[in-house]
Amino acid sequence: ASTTNSDGFALRELYWRCNYNLNFMGKAITLDGGEGGRDATAIDCADVGDTAPPKRALEMSSGETRDTVVKRLTIRGCRTTGVGGAVALHRAGNFPVRAGGHRRGASPTFDDVLIDDCYAEDGGGAFYVTYPSFPLFRGVSVRRSGCAVLVHASSIDWVGGDVSN
Repeated sequence: ASTTNSDGFALRELYWRCNYNLNFMGKAITLDGGEGGRDATAIDCADVGDTAPPKRALEMSSGETRDTVVKRLTIRGCRTTGVGGAVALHRAGNFPVRAGGHRRGASPTFDDVLIDDCYAEDGGGAFYVTYPSFPLFRGVSVRRSGCAVLVHASSIDWVGGDVSN
């Protein structure tokens, strides 16, 4: 890992195994797979050593903004009994209400990310997005992930990319 800004770090061309349910805790972190891109860097939840779900790669609910960036990597093999197999973006009920009466959500940027072979029992094999989260998906590809994107009372910006089973 190498530092890219005061709140984060970047991954550089590696295979990340046994790491799941990563939470950025509201920080403007850049998780960057590096120049090798999504073919060279992966978060693989398929072989994490225990059998109890959920095994989700990322969960954000602490006010992450579009300055929180996940780019140039693959997320694969995630499984959960709920929603959001690979990534869950939602509000956390225990955070204080923000000015304007809204709880914190998560609205990060996903750029050149591949989600592959992820599953959620209740939908959103790749992504689950609920209010007040409004993420940007740029060049995101989803493969073999069932009901790939589940959006509840929210919206997403999807620029480029594709979804296929």
